[in-house]
Amino acid sequence: MKLKKLVEQFVEEQEIDEQAFLESVSNYSSYGKEIYREYDIIETAKKLSEIARIAGIHAVRETEDSFDKITVGRNMKELKSYSEQFNKVAAEAKGLQQRTESLFEDMGRVLSRYYEIKEDKVNESTLKEASIKFDEKKVDKLIQSDKFLNYIVKKEFRGKVDKKNAEKIFDMYIIGDKAMEKKYLKIK
Repeated sequence: MKLKKLVEQFVEEQEIDEQAFLESVSNYSSYGKEIYREYDIIETAKKLSEIARIAGIHAVRETEDSFDKITVGRNMKELKSYSEQFNKVAAEAKGLQQRTESLFEDMGRVLSRYYEIKEDKVNESTLKEASIKFDEKKVDKLIQSDKFLNYIVKKEFRGKVDKKNAEKIFDMYIIGDKAMEKKYLKIK
């Protein structure tokens, strides 16, 4: 009697919903949206480090004559430590992300040998975002209209923005930040 139950249980486990399985496999490409990150974590880490660095300079300057300068200095040192840890973990995460993407592609390659996999359709907004190109005039206009970028220019670039600095601002603060990208794209 026990053997019969085991065989029945084994057969039940082997039964699959073939239609659902084939549908899942055919939509394999759509899982890529979940695998591939929209933004590079290393770039985000650089931006956050820059914010932490500027915060340290600004906070110390603002409290120079204050009795609380020691506490602020200690807090900014702690912020710098967190920023360094974040960069380290981001680098590790980037490596793991690349391995994950590679495995996803390998799995897809093997599945495509035996099953039909539909191509994932890229929507127009994704293509538009991917085609954001540097334009010095647009960056200058964005700096003038955005308080944060204006502050960065004053503190980091002494109020002067040449082409090199504009490219730096574009790479560090505009690309990868959806809100900034949206503002940038609206500028004509």
